[in-house]
Amino acid sequence: LGRRVLVMRPANENSKDHDNQIKFLVYCLETALRRKTMDNVPRGAGVDLSAEQICLVIDYKGWSMFNAPPMKTSKETLSIFQNHYPERLGAAICYNPPTIFRAFWGMISPFIDPNTYTKINFLGPKDSNHNEVLSSLFHLDKLENALGGTSAVAFDFL
Repeated sequence: LGRRVLVMRPANENSKDHDNQIKFLVYCLETALRRKTMDNVPRGAGVDLSAEQICLVIDYKGWSMFNAPPMKTSKETLSIFQNHYPERLGAAICYNPPTIFRAFWGMISPFIDPNTYTKINFLGPKDSNHNEVLSSLFHLDKLENALGGTSAVAFDFL
């Protein structure tokens, strides 16, 4: 709660252009992280910096190996989070990943930093901890139905 949220929907990807996908990712990250400097905010050890972090939600509805980004792009995305935005990832939810995604995950997971790896959660609507995980990260009444929330308002990307 209090983190900025970046939602990615790989099934809606309409380009295989690696360079432009990476530029767009960085643009989205910079836009999500942009804010006025907060005055009188304590800094240092023990300070809650969750407001400085991003919650990444990857909605896999409609994802398949045919519309998946190239492996090069997936590896570069991990590199950007780990090497250029260290500790900016507060949590990542891989929502409703299809069974075939496990093979894809097996190929990219060795490249994930152990600290980053612990922040990644796989979650589907039928999982027993579904509501518990989502309510620890979001106000469910503000989260759209497609992502496990209770809000009837859907994201309009057109």
